[in-house]
Amino acid sequence: MMKNNRTRLFIGAGRMSEAILSGLITSGAEPASIVVSNRRDKEKRHALEERYGIRSTEDAVMAAKQADTIVLCSPPDQVSDVLAKLSPVLRRQLVISVAAGIDVTYMKKRLPDKTPAAWIMPNTGAMIASSISPYTLSEDMGDDERAEVERIVNSIGDGYRTTEEQVHALTAITGSAPAFFYLYYEAMVKCASEAGVSNEDAAFLVRNMMQGSLAMLSEGYDAEALIDQVASPGGSTREGLNVLEDHDLLGLIKQAVKAANDHARANARS
Repeated sequence: MMKNNRTRLFIGAGRMSEAILSGLITSGAEPASIVVSNRRDKEKRHALEERYGIRSTEDAVMAAKQADTIVLCSPPDQVSDVLAKLSPVLRRQLVISVAAGIDVTYMKKRLPDKTPAAWIMPNTGAMIASSISPYTLSEDMGDDERAEVERIVNSIGDGYRTTEEQVHALTAITGSAPAFFYLYYEAMVKCASEAGVSNEDAAFLVRNMMQGSLAMLSEGYDAEALIDQVASPGGSTREGLNVLEDHDLLGLIKQAVKAANDHARANARS
C-alpha cells in the first residue's frame, strides 16, 4: 500500500522549497508532516512555519533520520557537503534534488547503496503551480517512491519524465528560459513606454499580447505558419523580423541555452 502521508524534509528555505511545500499542502499533504531545515535564515524558517503550519529545525541530520522524503533545495555548490552530513544516517529514504546539475548519478556516488534518488528541474512557474518539470529516477526506485516523486511534480504543475541526459539538455529550455522570456517581456514594455504609454498600460498591453500568442500555440497552431500570417511580404512586421534575423537571434538563443546548460553540468562534475 502506498504511503500518502510521508514525512518530508526540505533542506533549504528558499523560493523553490516554499513553492513545493505549498503545492503539496494545497494537494492535501498534512502541514505537520513537512519539516524545513535552514541554519542560515531563522527568520525565513519561522515565517514558513507561521504561513503554512509546518515545522522547522536547524538540525537537518536529526530530521533526516525521521523523514521518508528528503528534498535538496540548497544551492548546487552546497549539496556535496549536505549529502556528506546526511549519508551516514540514511536508511533508504527517498532523496530528491531540485538543484541545477545535481543529477541522480551525482547523488548516488555520495549516498548509501540502494538509496532511491530523483532529479527534478522545476522553474519559477512552480510558485503558482504552473511549472513544467523534467525529471528522472534512479533504477532502484520502488512504486511508493515513484508515486511520491509524481505527487511532488504534479503539485507544482506538470511533469515530463525522461532520461538524466535529457534533463541536463532541458535545464536551460525549461528552467532558465523563463528568465529569457521575462527579459523579452521587459524589453517590449520599455519600447511601449518610450512610445508614450504609461508603464502600467505598457505592461498590460505586452502581457496580453504574449498571452494571446501563447493561446494560439496552445490551440495547436504552427509557429512558422503564425509568423507568416503576421509578417506579410514587404510589411512592417517583416522589416522587424529582418532586423532580428540579421543579428542572428536564433544563434544568440542557442548560445544562451548552451551557456546555461554548460554551467549547470559543471555542478555535477565538481
